[in-house]
Amino acid sequence: MKEMLLSDEDRKYQSSNLRVGMIMVLTYLILLSYMSLTGVKGAYLSAVVPTIGFYLSTVSLGWVKPLFNRLKASQSLPIIA
Repeated sequence: MKEMLLSDEDRKYQSSNLRVGMIMVLTYLILLSYMSLTGVKGAYLSAVVPTIGFYLSTVSLGWVKPLFNRLKASQSLPIIA
């Protein structure tokens, strides 16, 4: 498989707050619509939970990388690619 190289603009876009914000808004609106149509009580609040989950998945956890590198150096951790 041929590896695609991203331009600087593509990399900036992938990590931009605007992109993350727009995905969060769309996620909330789609989930709100679905939950409202299926009769979920408290759909306005319930749609917030997965939206926050998406946001947390985009947050960089700076302390994880050094921990991972120390663990990897001390033992053979399987790397899943």
